[in-house]
Amino acid sequence: MALQVSALALLLALPPVLSAQGAGPASSNHSKTPGTCRREGAWTTKVTFPSEQTAFRMNDTVLVTCPEDPESGPFPANCTELKDRGAVWDISGVKCLRMCNDWLRQVDFDPAQTEFGVGAEGRVTCRQQFQPSSFNVTCRETESGHFEWDSGKHKCVRNCKILKTWDSRLQ
Repeated sequence: MALQVSALALLLALPPVLSAQGAGPASSNHSKTPGTCRREGAWTTKVTFPSEQTAFRMNDTVLVTCPEDPESGPFPANCTELKDRGAVWDISGVKCLRMCNDWLRQVDFDPAQTEFGVGAEGRVTCRQQFQPSSFNVTCRETESGHFEWDSGKHKCVRNCKILKTWDSRLQ
């Protein structure tokens, strides 16, 4: 299941900054109120919230449990801000979900899909001034039980322009 993504500014390796979400139809992470995370999306049906509250402010942390193994939690779900996306849930540590979602700080994923299971692949397409042109990333579970995109040794690196003549201003 490859999907097209474009790198915004991958200068180093992709950092393990993402969220884990439950399987199901794509759901919008965009809030109706700026700076607010909503209790919506497929992942919210796979966990138990401590209250009936449906809207959470930026920087709020909600401790959720997993119905199939309530003794293993609770796990933190953090409402955080993502540049150009607004409020999004960081639930990368909610072990029962076993999912990666579509947000990385340097990558824009196709909005048609927002949730990816362990082993799912995505395709990163580097911007024109970067190389390589593209590479695959895979959703994986880390030793600490978090879920993140693994890019292997790949990264988008900016191409340097080689001057044909020496510029005397350069030293």
